[in-house]
Formats: sequence, C-alpha cells, structure tokens
Amino acid sequence: MCTYDRHISRLINKMTAGHLCFFLVLVSLCPLTAMAAETEQKTVRVGWYQSDMFQEGISDDQIKRGYCYDYLQKVSDYTNWEYEYVYGNWTDLFRMLQRGEIDCLGGVSITEERKETMLFPDTAMGTDQYYWYKSTNDVSISPTDLSTFAGKKVGGIRDNQITAFTLKWMQDKGLDLEIVYFDSFEEQEKAFEKGEIDLLAQTINNVLSLDGIAIAAKIGEDPFYLAISNNRPDLLAELNESLNTILSIDPFVLQNLQYVNYGATLINKTLTDEEKEWVTNHPKITVAYLDDYLPYSDTSKDGQAIGIMTDTLNAILESLALDDQIAVDYIPYQNFDQMAEALRSGQVDMVFPVYGNL
Repeated sequence: MCTYDRHISRLINKMTAGHLCFFLVLVSLCPLTAMAAETEQKTVRVGWYQSDMFQEGISDDQIKRGYCYDYLQKVSDYTNWEYEYVYGNWTDLFRMLQRGEIDCLGGVSITEERKETMLFPDTAMGTDQYYWYKSTNDVSISPTDLSTFAGKKVGGIRDNQITAFTLKWMQDKGLDLEIVYFDSFEEQEKAFEKGEIDLLAQTINNVLSLDGIAIAAKIGEDPFYLAISNNRPDLLAELNESLNTILSIDPFVLQNLQYVNYGATLINKTLTDEEKEWVTNHPKITVAYLDDYLPYSDTSKDGQAIGIMTDTLNAILESLALDDQIAVDYIPYQNFDQMAEALRSGQVDMVFPVYGNL
C-alpha cells in the first residue's frame, strides 16, 4: 500500500458514519464536475417567444426568467451549452426549427408529423393542460352547458397543439365554433381583451398574468418537450444524457421547477358554480381562535383579532376575489377544548389552530 492509500485508510477509520457519507457525496460529485469542465462548450440557438411564466425577456436587454429558462440552465450545468436567443413569435420560430435555422425550441408537443422534421428527447420537459377561458363578465357562456358555446369565436395559435386539441374537442363534443388563428399568444390575448374573440385556447399556466378570466372548459393535456433540430443529433444525445443524470440526482426537479415558476394556477383560483352559490348563501364566516397565542392569533387592545391567522385568511379571500363578498367574524377562546365544542355545536364555522392529532 502506497503512502497516499495508507493516509486515506487512516482518515476513513477516524470518520464517523456522517463524515463518511459526506465524504462519499463529495467524491461522487467530482466526476460530474470534471465532465462539465472537459465538455466542449457549444453555442446553442434557442427559439425564444414570450409566454408568461414559461419564458420571459424577449430581447437581449431584458432579464430572462421562467420555467423554460430555469430548465435550460439546469441542462447547461451538465452539457456546458452556451445559449444564443433567437426572438420571434411561436409560429415563425416553429418553422425556423423545422428548417434548421435554430437548434431547439421549448414547449413543443410530439406528433407523428413533427417527428419527421425535428428530434425529441426521451424525457418530457413537462405536461401541459389545455383550457378554454372566457371573460368573467360573459354570462352567456356556461361551463356546465355546452350549448352555450355554439357560435362563439375561439382564439387559436397556428402550428400549435392547443389548436389541435381545440379542433378535436369540438369534434368530440359536436360543437360548432369559429376558430380565429393568431401567430402569437400576445396577438390572441389582445384580441380577447378587445372582445374580438369569446374564448382563449391556452395552457393552464400561460394566462396567469391576465385578469378577469375564468375557465370555460378543459379540452385536454399533453406532455411537451425541448425539441431539437434534425440537423443537431449531437445536441439530442447530450440532452438525453444530461436529463438522465439530472433526474437520477433529483427525481422531483421538474415538479420543483413547476412550483417555483407557477405556484397557484388559475384553475384553483376560480370558483365553480357550486362554490359561487355557497358564497352567495354564506356572506359571513365565524372563526373561533385561540387567544394570547402570538404570532399565530391574539386579540389587540381595541378588541380586534390579529396574527398570522388573520393575515392568511385575508390573503385567501383577496386571492379568490372574495374580500368584498365574505365577512369574517372572529371569536376568541381561552383553550382548544372550548373551541372544539363550539364547532361541534354549530356556534362557529371554523377554528384556529387545529393540531395534527386525531
């Protein structure tokens, strides 16, 4: 045994189990670091279109962010790719990818036709849920009555799977609507705001920045990918290898990216018809809370409920646009048993806090 080996052996013998685990983790990361350092840096031309929360920053002067941006940076950690952003609308960039004028494009769903003109990795980038959205002020469209969709205009995007799902859903449901085509989401949204179309066909996440809209119908869902130019099989091989490594280290990386970039989506911020009826019949909610329990709940000198409890409930009502429809009446209690009894007897609607026991 050489001097170096004897030194390592003595070091390991002195390690606790925790030290040994930490040491092994560091050693296991070394080959990855060396691999990234030795990989030839390639410039990859990325098609970049504006899509809220997915990819933002449509010029070199603007800060890039969004799900796709974070995804590309994660891939770059293992491929050593350097990105050159090519800006445009979805339709133009999609055709540029088919012609090999850009190297990759995010948010592309697989079809048999597309397989002939571009390459797809083994692992999906994420899953899109496709919806039709209507204005909250448009009472002529009811999500529970398909006959109210007849004759309406729905905005679609050229060369996009959202439009393909729109056509299929209309056919499956026997609906007769007019599809108005646009080259970009921005054009579609502007037409919707002007009242030129009645419905938006978009993903669950695309419309997070829009106000005054509600879900009219879910028309399908589909995985989407970082599509690669047919001219760059080398990039496809590197992408597949990097994704295998990333997912082996962190199997929940895509879920984490979804949570960080999107958080709450419109679907869980829009009330159903049944929930709206409940709100109408319950203009006041009575909440029992534990007194003298800061920072969670307490009573101020002027008799008002304060603490994290009130901040949280106020934020929920504001997020659901119910702050002007539901009043909250707070009643202090000195112990949990009293609150629980008030809940059982129907004196209050809610209690705070509730501990994690049966």
